[in-house]
Amino acid sequence: MFRIEYSRRAKVDVEEIGLRIEADRGESAAAAYLAAMREKIGTLSEMPRRTRERTEIGPGQHALILGPYLVFYKVIGNEVVYIQRVIRGSRPIKAGMLKD
Repeated sequence: MFRIEYSRRAKVDVEEIGLRIEADRGESAAAAYLAAMREKIGTLSEMPRRTRERTEIGPGQHALILGPYLVFYKVIGNEVVYIQRVIRGSRPIKAGMLKD
């Protein structure tokens, strides 16, 4: 199994998503959404290469779809799934956005 690691920016992304949901639908809805998000991201530990490589963004780049969000990540060796960003899919995505 792979270990899941989050960049500092990805941690901020997740926190901001939680705050937006909390403002719109309340604290319990935000907590439930974030728990479901972390659970789905956690499934990458078993099969991280199940998504296609997003070569248009960068070598080794992958994205997992989570509702309206894209979780951008790289697989490092046979040990780590490195979550780089969690970005709303409607935003234009540029390679520079994925730097920590």
